[in-house]
Amino acid sequence: MQNLDIDLTLTKALFVSVQDDPYVIIEISDEAALELRRILPTPFRQLYVSDDELDRVHLSSQIPKNELVRLKLPDPGSTMSGDFGEMLTAVMQGALAHPLEVIDPKKWRYKQDRIAPAPKSDVVQFILPAWPDSSDQDRLICSEVKAKALKGTSNPVTSAIEHSKKDQDGRLALTLSWLRERAIFHEENEMALQLSRFIKADSHPEAAYEYRAVAVISADLVPDETSAITKEIIGDAVLIVVSVPNMKKTYSEVFDAIAETVAPVSGDTLEKSVV
Repeated sequence: MQNLDIDLTLTKALFVSVQDDPYVIIEISDEAALELRRILPTPFRQLYVSDDELDRVHLSSQIPKNELVRLKLPDPGSTMSGDFGEMLTAVMQGALAHPLEVIDPKKWRYKQDRIAPAPKSDVVQFILPAWPDSSDQDRLICSEVKAKALKGTSNPVTSAIEHSKKDQDGRLALTLSWLRERAIFHEENEMALQLSRFIKADSHPEAAYEYRAVAVISADLVPDETSAITKEIIGDAVLIVVSVPNMKKTYSEVFDAIAETVAPVSGDTLEKSVV
């Protein structure tokens, strides 16, 4: 959770585990959802674009910052719901691990198409307690995230489990290489080194790899979506169900507020001559 404006001590208390076996259920209360709507817009903006890049592009283009931020955001619909699920999972995992520091390759910054999901593994995070040295206490968390905000035929639980197996079967390795390439060209040199620690794992002490299947579901849908879960369906997966009150309203309000976390500057103009 580096370079994000978020109080992880406060945020940690908003995610309450109400079941641990045979799978984890994290409940977000109505009050916690209101608090998330307040605190998430700024860190979500920073997951899409760094403050430094926003400043640089604003100065060179003279386009207001809030307009630049909107150029990074998905349109309402499935991609927005999916991005919300992934980003919420990243924030949740970072908060629940606190005070350990969770390091995020912010893959949403690397999107080529704002209206499409970011490719490859959904959420990849590191815990590197001895960095810049590697150690046998290093951990990599890879979470496959499926979101469901409205009634429909999708099955986020089984889909998350099935796609998490893809991460274990080779997709994570491809993701790490892709993330390193993007980090290099975004001049994120330390992140490239941290990714290399796992890409060239044989050159370092053995690290722990944790694969998680995460289903982020609107609270009113959770009973139906979890009623058929059996130990056979779960298998050896680590399944986490996150219950979000009125998820469609929650993520819509968060995204509506993201661009307004940067105040327009007096004298800003949308127009710039093109040569």
